[in-house]
Amino acid sequence: MGDERGIERRLYRVIFAYVAILMAFNPILPSLRRAYDALWPGTFATALWTAAAVWTGALLVWLWGQGRLRDARSWGWVALLMGAVGGVATTFQDPIEFIHLPEYGALAILWCRVLGSGPGGLLRAGLAAAAVGILDEAFQAVLPQRVYDTRDVVYNAVGALLGVVAYGTVWNSRASRKM
Repeated sequence: MGDERGIERRLYRVIFAYVAILMAFNPILPSLRRAYDALWPGTFATALWTAAAVWTGALLVWLWGQGRLRDARSWGWVALLMGAVGGVATTFQDPIEFIHLPEYGALAILWCRVLGSGPGGLLRAGLAAAAVGILDEAFQAVLPQRVYDTRDVVYNAVGALLGVVAYGTVWNSRASRKM
């Protein structure tokens, strides 16, 4: 029991650090984007989608190695999630908007690790990650070089939802096989 409390405390620290980093980067992101565009004009979208493909591939290899993608059901969920990401991505006006999905998906997964994998824990984790997305956009509203965008709130919530679905299916499928 004591070890579980220690793990939970560490996860709360990780979540706090993750959210702090999200908020700290808000004021400087436009400058970073301009610097990238100045160095490599016209390559931002390609670089972003390449990074996303590499991270996705690395995640799938890791999940396979952990024994979490050994059955057709797990691969079906992966295909469904990737299709959902692709469907949402078609609504992006700027490639940088893609970052909302893994950003808030990862945050939701961290919350799932703390709040549990039951229906109540998954719901609370998704709501917590979506609430951070709303706070993130509210913070951007007061920054002079950033703007509040309702679409971003929706993308943050969709990313949180995808993270909860991924956690609830991939992580729970392994737990159910152990029984």
